[in-house]
Amino acid sequence: MVKFVEAVESYAAAGIGAVRGGFGLRPGLLIVDMQNDLVGPWSKECVTGNAILLRKARDSGIPVFFTRATVHPSKLGIGLSTWKPLREGKVVLEGTKGVQIIDELSPRRDEFVVVKRRPSAFFGTDLDVYLRSLGLDTLIITGVTTSGCVRCTITDAFMRDYKVIVPRECVSEQSKTVHKNNLFDIDAKYGEVVSLKRVLGYLDQLTPNVR
Repeated sequence: MVKFVEAVESYAAAGIGAVRGGFGLRPGLLIVDMQNDLVGPWSKECVTGNAILLRKARDSGIPVFFTRATVHPSKLGIGLSTWKPLREGKVVLEGTKGVQIIDELSPRRDEFVVVKRRPSAFFGTDLDVYLRSLGLDTLIITGVTTSGCVRCTITDAFMRDYKVIVPRECVSEQSKTVHKNNLFDIDAKYGEVVSLKRVLGYLDQLTPNVR
């Protein structure tokens, strides 16, 4: 990971990131917007990482959630997005293949798919109702993009007092610079940015009654 010398020093001087949230006891996996229209050549590692993590989550018996960003054919409620294809209704349009979650991560019938019309998975959805009903205290958040829908979801999870875990190999962004800067800041302020290997180990250590 890129060394942010000035940022590391200034954050340390201010005490930002000095207190760690850690991992909770009742996690769920939240995969954000891994849809046909929203993944590309820049997200190959992310797709592979998510496939590995999804298999482990299913084997561990933890709840799995997916989000699908969706645009109504009328474009009603599209909001203030600055992304031209979205504003023109050319991506994630209801009823098209582009809105569907990629085949490599196809949800099972017993898993939750949350349809959203804003960057955060919490805004205007039932996600928080599901999480609290299941008694979860931790969210492993993955998907695309790091600086957009993933980060918005992370900050909203943080504000609702969920511990956040972000596996580096399971999130992606078109710009590597933007990706790395956001991961640095997320780790300092909102959650634990760690390796996929560490997350897999965490799931291995869950006690049977937690699963």
